[in-house]
Amino acid sequence: MSTSAFGEVRYIDRWFCYFDLLGFSRLAEDQDVDEIIPTYEDVVRQVEEQTGAKSKLGVSSSWFSDTFIFFSRGGTDREFAAIEQAGRLFFQGLLAKRIPVRGALTYGKLYSRVDKNIFVGPALIDAYQYGECQNWVGFILTPSVHSRCRGTVLDLDQRPHYRRVESAKILRGKPHENVYAFTFSNVSVGGKNPYLGYIREMRGAAGPEHRKKYDNTEAFLLRHAQASRRTRASA
Repeated sequence: MSTSAFGEVRYIDRWFCYFDLLGFSRLAEDQDVDEIIPTYEDVVRQVEEQTGAKSKLGVSSSWFSDTFIFFSRGGTDREFAAIEQAGRLFFQGLLAKRIPVRGALTYGKLYSRVDKNIFVGPALIDAYQYGECQNWVGFILTPSVHSRCRGTVLDLDQRPHYRRVESAKILRGKPHENVYAFTFSNVSVGGKNPYLGYIREMRGAAGPEHRKKYDNTEAFLLRHAQASRRTRASA
């Protein structure tokens, strides 16, 4: 621990979410800023309202260019529940507005000064690397989350809406073992998953050079939807 002009400087074990907006450059070129900013502000506002992001045990957020981050005050189980919900709702909120995004939630050491927009530490690096390497539209929990949660009430194998990433082609340059991905399976409208429809819409608008990202996402969602139906049928 040391001090500087910024006060006490030390790492704290925290939960950290990193989100990368896909196609942001094209969006900024095609739309006026008065159309873009309210869209993101609306999603962030909904997340804060639903999670109590400004409460003592909530999460903080920051945004610069095409990157959004959420992070907790500490590394408790309750804070994991808060940031997992915040990250998942943010991810789903953007998809509902047909904005493609990929994100990663990690656990590790972080130093932050929100008022100075300073964020430093292994947690940020890990989340950034896992966020950027994904070849799909998805939200994942990194191996550090698996290690932290294993054998606890947070054990990822017991979480109903996350499943292991079983294909190495999803992550480019990072190991996929002990990576879990959100299956979009917490919402059903008329017996159908609306997010699958959003993915198909965005694929049609993205162009052939980006098709593989959406193909990978759809394959993962359909595979685990079928597995869930088989489990229910055998119960």
